[in-house]
Amino acid sequence: MNTGYALLHRATQALRRHADVTLVTPPTTACACCARPWHDVEDPGQAAEYKYGVNCAVEYVCTTCYTPRIGSEAMLGIERYSVGNRDNPVYAKLGMLPGSAGVITPSGDLHLALPQALYDKFQSGLWAQRGQLHRLSGLGLLTHLLHQGELDQRAQGFVYVEQWGRKADALMQRFMASTSLQELWCNSESGATPLDLHAMLDTARRVIAMDLAHKADKPAFWRPITDAARGQRRDSAFDTWLTQVPDPEALLTALPVNPHDRLRLTTMMRELIPLLQASRVDVPPVQGALL
Repeated sequence: MNTGYALLHRATQALRRHADVTLVTPPTTACACCARPWHDVEDPGQAAEYKYGVNCAVEYVCTTCYTPRIGSEAMLGIERYSVGNRDNPVYAKLGMLPGSAGVITPSGDLHLALPQALYDKFQSGLWAQRGQLHRLSGLGLLTHLLHQGELDQRAQGFVYVEQWGRKADALMQRFMASTSLQELWCNSESGATPLDLHAMLDTARRVIAMDLAHKADKPAFWRPITDAARGQRRDSAFDTWLTQVPDPEALLTALPVNPHDRLRLTTMMRELIPLLQASRVDVPPVQGALL
């Protein structure tokens, strides 16, 4: 059984329990979303019917893949009211949370990172009452849970949702769990992509120690590195960059190896440097144990 799907299923049992969803025995061989055979899903042999539009054919999806499509007043709250009808509320769904992220811990607890407007809107839901809604960025939430020890058993698997978005079918087609910060799977409506978060954290720590934080959040600082990651290395620019870094060997050693990760250096430094400076997470040196 896939750990990512299993953790989402465990973390959202209460959501489905409060939902009015009719399950059927599917006439197909596999879930239309994740393509897992019915005997491999979390509720074997059970499916929810789903139509993408009025004239579209009925599709059968497993209960886990259907979960982001479930509106829940009890767990989240009211998203909005139908236009011109205050008696017809539209309940919030995990699959309709633009700008929001989330983490599912190894123990199966779902934490949501929400923009201020959504955070305020969903304070009546059970997840808010249990302290599982956070006014943080996705990485802010992840490092907060690391600092709190919620991910100490991450070798058992945890889930990082970088972006819930509005495309539940794309999000659920490949829902990956992570067991290490060196290969953090970032799930989103654009698919699941790996990230060496440990290297990014160590890079941010070294940048701060070298008093380069005010430069490292700008694309120009990393341009010789990102250009090389694109296969456009310019030796003169790289030589100039080396003279601007107090200990270039230490910084280069800390950088993620994957070129795709290096292309995200500016974005990641903009998020991680303030988190480290605020002492929200402690990062060991490369030779030490992983977070």
